[in-house]
Amino acid sequence: MFQETQKIIDYFENLDAKRGNIVRNTEKGIFGTSDLYIIDKFFHKIGLVNKKHFVDIGSGDGRVNILASNYTKSTGIEIDTELVKESIEHNLILGTNAEFVHQDYEEFSFRKVDLIFSFADHFFTDKFIEKLKKEFKGTLYVYEGVFLPEDIKKGPNIWIDQTKIISYEF
Repeated sequence: MFQETQKIIDYFENLDAKRGNIVRNTEKGIFGTSDLYIIDKFFHKIGLVNKKHFVDIGSGDGRVNILASNYTKSTGIEIDTELVKESIEHNLILGTNAEFVHQDYEEFSFRKVDLIFSFADHFFTDKFIEKLKKEFKGTLYVYEGVFLPEDIKKGPNIWIDQTKIISYEF
């Protein structure tokens, strides 16, 4: 584990302890947090350091995107204005180089992206899946797979401890 990784994990653990319940509704879905220890193990397992561009769709407070920026170019896409502001603030405090885009991810261009990450908190729309089929060449990973995309070639499941992360190949 990189020293910066532990700094990021500690920062968000302290933040979560201070603010308590952090699940809330957003314009596009539900904001909830990811376990950064699981995410870091996942990044190692998939060789994130060898990827060109990681994108977190619905990046929330930026924690996964900030952690990914230790390994590769990383962009978080979030529609909620307050969460984007929080993400940028966390990025500045931690001194990381994650990028954040205040946008609906269904409008983002995925042509230069090789890995998409999603903590899917709502259904993938047909429009979005068609967009990915046209412009994305890479792997979509879905964490905590409550809502899963349809009509996409499923890749292998990745198990990190007791957490399943599902892959889809484009």
